[in-house]
Amino acid sequence: MPKLLPRWRRRTDTGRADTVPARGTSTEHARLSATLPGVFGREPLLRIDVDVETRRDTDGETLRITAQLDGHVHAPPAPALTPPPVRGRSLKLAAQARVGRAVERVARHPLVREGLTRAAGHLRSQLVIEASTRPLAKGATALIPAGLARIGFGATAADSSPYPVVEAWQGPASKRGGASHVGVVQISKRHLPPGVQRSLGERPFNLSAVIAHQLTPEDD
Repeated sequence: MPKLLPRWRRRTDTGRADTVPARGTSTEHARLSATLPGVFGREPLLRIDVDVETRRDTDGETLRITAQLDGHVHAPPAPALTPPPVRGRSLKLAAQARVGRAVERVARHPLVREGLTRAAGHLRSQLVIEASTRPLAKGATALIPAGLARIGFGATAADSSPYPVVEAWQGPASKRGGASHVGVVQISKRHLPPGVQRSLGERPFNLSAVIAHQLTPEDD
């Protein structure tokens, strides 16, 4: 399971009959990235990448949202004397230094330090939401990433269930420790509110959402 996350960054099932785009396809992309610098350690505390793809085919539209989160939580080092501020620096650098020293003081409080030490590790999360108004032979199951379908996700079709289908898995991330969690949700048109169903008319609707978390020791 630890190797599953990187594979989701590129779909591997585009050759299947129920996912091949029709002629006249147009695609739009939008991307957003943000980074929060780390307080302890060289890696950033948090990096977020969001990719939104809208594909318009002659037989419907498909919206795919992929959000990836990569975080590094380090335990604060042993308490040490903070060096005195250096004179002659710009106001911006001086303000950043004051904020940094304030964060360090909070992080080195015994209770906060204990919590950070317990949570220390490398966190990788990914959220993939794909919704389509195209006619899909397998319904929402066709939108589940191939890597997850091969290990059993999507065994229950949303079209045959009176409620949205929710599946989950959890297990170890590696031999050294850590944990992995995967959840999959399938929603078909029959699960939508009546007003939304009426607005869709004769068009079909299918949605799949996948969320995965993996926390491993920092040096994995």
